[in-house]
Amino acid sequence: MKIKAMDNLFTTIINEADRDEVLIEFALSGGSATDTADWISRHPAHASDIALFAADQWVCGKDADALATSNAQTAAIATVGMDVLRRMRPQMAPAVAPTAANVVVRPLNSLLAAAKAQGLDADDAAALLDIPQPLFVKLHRRLIALESIPRDFINALASAVGRTADEIAAYLRQPPTLAAGASFRADDTPTVGTQESFADALRSDPEAMASQREKWLN
Repeated sequence: MKIKAMDNLFTTIINEADRDEVLIEFALSGGSATDTADWISRHPAHASDIALFAADQWVCGKDADALATSNAQTAAIATVGMDVLRRMRPQMAPAVAPTAANVVVRPLNSLLAAAKAQGLDADDAAALLDIPQPLFVKLHRRLIALESIPRDFINALASAVGRTADEIAAYLRQPPTLAAGASFRADDTPTVGTQESFADALRSDPEAMASQREKWLN
């Protein structure tokens, strides 16, 4: 292992020495815009260093004013810059680019979980939908009959939790669920509650505001 580490160290020193030698020669040659592309083509391993050195000289050097007036040199600078970017792009790209093939969409098993994935809790989601929080919880537990829910609300709910309207409809079409954290004795028979209509749930909710009833029931 020590021998390998020493080999890596010597390789690094040699590479840096080679880079420095190339940059010194480039500087002594004048490092003009017209010949930078040629230097990069002859020393591709040091392309980014050459381009950065040249840019520093052109922008900060005493010939900067003359450079700004030269269309030919400006075009050459742009060409060099694009060439460097093309060479460096594979190194800058992410290891796995997000594509439709590798994006995993999890099944919708919980409205609360879908809301949390968007950074929302039950109160936030309810406020975003302009409904009372208890009504959102009823929707989460599938205690609201799907056919009674306005289509506009289905679309708004889908947008709020980052899902499609079809996914929301499929979720709400399933049987009701038990309340989270509910516990029962061995001789108890757990009940999940019965479904009610969206309108009845909104009308009977003591937390519902008149504006919310008017918005969703009209």
